[in-house]
Amino acid sequence: MSAGSIRRAAVDGIPFNVAADANIALNARKEKESIPHSGGNMTKIVLGAAMAEAVKFIVTPSEYDVLRGLADSEVDIPMSYDLADGSSMKTQGQVNLGPYQSDDSSCEVMFLTSTGEWEIFSET
Repeated sequence: MSAGSIRRAAVDGIPFNVAADANIALNARKEKESIPHSGGNMTKIVLGAAMAEAVKFIVTPSEYDVLRGLADSEVDIPMSYDLADGSSMKTQGQVNLGPYQSDDSSCEVMFLTSTGEWEIFSET
């Protein structure tokens, strides 16, 4: 197993380049909190939406327009990314799209899963 930047990401089957230092940070789906009370502690479990923090895509203006159309869609779409070790992860859901930055031809994309999970579909 190796660690490092993700190699690329795909939205609705369309592959996009990512910044050389692109990192994907997945949040935990369950958030737990210990609540003290006079009889001991109680554990509160909150089920949250699974999502990946924004990934920096390197895109042309026309690729950005494609992403904008996908972000405006209200239909779940397939999303995936390839890790540095060659493993691939996939899910279904929506994307939030940040503004296009002309200085480095980039935009930030946040993956919001509807299934609640990322699953491995290829491992090396």
